Amino acid sequence: GNIGGVISGQIYRTQDAPRFILGHAVNLGFCAFGLINVVILFFGLRAENRRRDRLYGPIPSSLAVASADSTSYGTDVERSDSCGLGSEEDRRRWGYENMSEEEIRDLGDRHAAWRYIL
Repeated sequence: GNIGGVISGQIYRTQDAPRFILGHAVNLGFCAFGLINVVILFFGLRAENRRRDRLYGPIPSSLAVASADSTSYGTDVERSDSCGLGSEEDRRRWGYENMSEEEIRDLGDRHAAWRYIL
């Protein structure tokens, strides 16, 4: 919901006019909090991607290209790769050889080829 109107009425008080130091300080604090969270998230996701690269190897180029451009589909092989199914070799390497295509798709971010971007 839109709770900004409620909060702004409490932090931008008439007795603080015309400089509204409290309101500006709260806004600046939330901006700094957001920036700190972005930095933590960036480095955390980068570390997770590197961990996945160490465990499973780098993403096959066919999967990386397909995920970057998921709107263009060609053959059935390309369509399968865009869903993260990979080749038979990839499925063996990831331990997915006994899983159905639906089970592999349902892995979401637990899939071995999943990489986070920010």
